[in-house]
Amino acid sequence: MVVFSEKGNALIQCKTSMYSLEDAKMVLEPYNARPEYEARFHKEFPKLIFCTNALHVGNKVREKVKKYGIDIWTAKEMGRLLDISTVHYEDLLRWESAERLSLDS
Repeated sequence: MVVFSEKGNALIQCKTSMYSLEDAKMVLEPYNARPEYEARFHKEFPKLIFCTNALHVGNKVREKVKKYGIDIWTAKEMGRLLDISTVHYEDLLRWESAERLSLDS
């Protein structure tokens, strides 16, 4: 997900897991995608966020996000943020229909 804000643009990668998140490579996706998004939009993305609903986040994952400057949001953190934020249905529809950037080509 790409977020444009006056406070600073962000790239957000979301992954679901019914168990523990132990794959440290997975959390690097926003970091690895940043050059492509910066080139495409001609904007900087200083904020990188990895979201997961995993019940547990392993130590290797936490070390990796710290090393690469990626924020990690767990289900608990996302719940707290949703409690203090307003999400409009129209925004979700607009996001769902937005053009996606493919990094495979």
